[in-house]
This record gives sequence, C-alpha cells and structure tokens, in this order.
Amino acid sequence: HYLVSQYSKAIEQYERVLLIKEAMNDHAGKAKICSNLANCYDALGQPARAIQLYEQALSIFQELADRLGQAGVFTSLGSCHDALGEVKRAMTLYEKALVIYEELGNREGKARSWTNLGICHYTLGLYDTSIQLHEWSIALFKELDDRTSLGA
Repeated sequence: HYLVSQYSKAIEQYERVLLIKEAMNDHAGKAKICSNLANCYDALGQPARAIQLYEQALSIFQELADRLGQAGVFTSLGSCHDALGEVKRAMTLYEKALVIYEELGNREGKARSWTNLGICHYTLGLYDTSIQLHEWSIALFKELDDRTSLGA
C-alpha cells in the first residue's frame, strides 16, 4: 500500500504486523516496521508522529548494534527535522548518518548524506560549503553510475 500512496491502509497493515513482531519478540522486525510506519506518517505530512516512530526504531537498532539501520533512521529523522524548519538539528542527524556510512564503506549513503548536508548548508546561506558538498556527491554518484540521483 505504501508504494501506491495508500498510506492509511499501509499504516493499518504495519500496525497489525507490529503486534505480531512484538508477540514474537522480533526486535529487528519491530524496528523495521516502526521505520515503515514513520515513513507513512512522514508522507502524510505528520513529521512529529514520524519522529516518534523513527526514535523508537533508532533505539532498537542501537540495542541491536545495527549500524546500517541507525544510519537510515538518522537520515529519515534529519529529513523530518528539516521539514519542521529545524535545519541545524537536521544537519546533526545527517552528519551522524554520514559517519556511519563512512565506517561501513557505504558510498551511496555517503553521497546522499553529502547531498542532504549540502541542502542544509544552502538553506543556512552557507553557499560555498553547499557547493562543495554537492560537488562531492555528484562525483560519487557518477562513480556509482547512479543516474537517478544525478537527475539523468
């Protein structure tokens, strides 16, 4: 349902699955479902609810030492805070994601983090830094042959 923008139906489904994951004591599954629920609320323009769910997912990913899960949630939290006009908070979260992506050698995540940070720097009027971050992300997306991210 999420992929076809039926967010309310997706939320209903995810909430049912969440109950199952909790009953099964499936922590990794619960973290992923919380993230999926948060994505739905974010898409519905409810960033405050999305943040609550992302923070719940982050807590679980941290308990599980799932670094990739943590990076993904930091990125999503950054997006929500950016949407709320909390650009400096968003930058802090994007930077946390960047550190993890660098640790993991995840080049796509690194490029996306640079893009997100570039947008934040632009919003704050820090144009030279914004340009540098975007140049880095463009170069890396080219290396990865990621035509979608390049807008091709």
